[in-house]
Amino acid sequence: MQRDPSDYKKMAHDPYCLEERIISDLQAVMKKDPNLEEFDVVPVTEAKNRSPIIHISHNLGIEVWCVKTVFMYCYENSFKLDPMWKKEYLRLERYTRVALLLNPNIATLWNTRKRLIANHLLDGDCDFLISKLVLSQKPKCVEALSHRRWLLQQVSLDPQWVETELSLCDRLSSRMKCNYHAWSHRQWVYSQSLKLQGFNLNLWASEFEISDVWTKFHLSDHSGWHYRKFLLDHFRQNLGKIEQNMDIARKVLGDSTGTATSSQLYMNLLNEELQKNQDLILSFNAHETLWYYRRFLLQAGTIDHSESLFIEKCCNPAKSNCNSANNVDAIQMRYLEHHRRWLSDFCL
Repeated sequence: MQRDPSDYKKMAHDPYCLEERIISDLQAVMKKDPNLEEFDVVPVTEAKNRSPIIHISHNLGIEVWCVKTVFMYCYENSFKLDPMWKKEYLRLERYTRVALLLNPNIATLWNTRKRLIANHLLDGDCDFLISKLVLSQKPKCVEALSHRRWLLQQVSLDPQWVETELSLCDRLSSRMKCNYHAWSHRQWVYSQSLKLQGFNLNLWASEFEISDVWTKFHLSDHSGWHYRKFLLDHFRQNLGKIEQNMDIARKVLGDSTGTATSSQLYMNLLNEELQKNQDLILSFNAHETLWYYRRFLLQAGTIDHSESLFIEKCCNPAKSNCNSANNVDAIQMRYLEHHRRWLSDFCL
């Protein structure tokens, strides 16, 4: 007589084995402290006579000696239980949770959790915490960010959800420079807030200021500069709405010149950006990102006679008004030549 596979799985499950005890300890900490901030693997060389789960000041850790064993146990059981997910969803949730904390690059397990949430067998708030902990250890984990975006479209949003996600993006970009996935998530959050709440000039100005500070200290971060371009594009796309609130716009953007129209305000922004960009290019050689950003600014506005003056300053830094202008090196000259060619093509 052939045994039912479900009977086998019930017999094989031992709630008192080492792996199950570790999983229970980890689950208990996450339930006890929903404000956990970070997760990491602690490099302990040998096991001691205590739980390998460490919980200190909203930080969660697991000792390295048990990681492989616990992960393989959770990984294998997740796939064994998947055909019976409606009946075994509680155990499936336990195993996928721990497996993803230890190795978050498995899209299938994230999809398993999506299925449980979509069928109201799992609360989505738990996955916000899991994805946050995963990202604290692996700031470039695209699967965790993708899952987080899916969650934001499935659950009732907290009124502060935009601030929460933008703060998360701040931490991710600070932990790992040139973090394309963090900046892409930031773009998505901003676009989603625009879709749900409409254009918010205060939010735009705050993000523009944040990107200004970031790009000044991370000149080669293509993603950071691309986000700045993204913000300027959104400003241009909402000139009509800004026109209706010019007094507020001038105050928020610190414009004291009495600019009459939103189009003029936009051109003032572009001119300020061009001047900042010129100072950075003259002060710091060999940052190709600065040249790409300049081309965007020129396309967004209009190329005028001042660009030929800029090229002259690049060739002869001593003639510029920038106190920190550097001598031109071979790489800078190559970028300058590429820029000349681009200008020639663009003007045709």
